[in-house]
Amino acid sequence: MDDTSTIRPLALVTGASSGIGLELAQLFAENGFDLVVCAEDAGISVAAEAIAAEGAPRSAACAPTCPPPTASRSSSAR
Repeated sequence: MDDTSTIRPLALVTGASSGIGLELAQLFAENGFDLVVCAEDAGISVAAEAIAAEGAPRSAACAPTCPPPTASRSSSAR
């Protein structure tokens, strides 16, 4: 069986919740790419839904799982 007919290009787009990252993700979706979109803010969920609604064949969204380091953490690590 030849599975190459179902293989699509994959794009990983960071900063995809707004601006250039969102525009790139939309362009990839329009051109048949499977997508993984990431951003540091909760807006990624809304952006991923919009991209999927525009026809992304398959997509996944991710958001940060850890808070960014605070000044006290980074200064104590020195």
